[in-house]
Amino acid sequence: MKIALILNRDAGTLRTLDVTAVSEELAGIFRAEGHNATPVVTAGEDAVSAIRKAAMVEETDAIVVGGATGLFRQRPRSPRRAASHSASCPSAR
Repeated sequence: MKIALILNRDAGTLRTLDVTAVSEELAGIFRAEGHNATPVVTAGEDAVSAIRKAAMVEETDAIVVGGATGLFRQRPRSPRRAASHSASCPSAR
């Protein structure tokens, strides 16, 4: 499974950690299970854009977002984005 792992470095606990190290550790956990995980560390103001960009990659199977408090107040603008928004839920596909 190809996973986009997006971390908002400006969010809560992530502000107090080495977010690059955390992102690599999380990606390593997914990789150990046989997945292709690509970590992306972004500023809070750019997080929604990073999610949209990941959603547009056809090969992306799942998007995992950390530090996303308040990011999903907007309604999905396209079916592709809506699908990515709930990619972790198999019944949403």
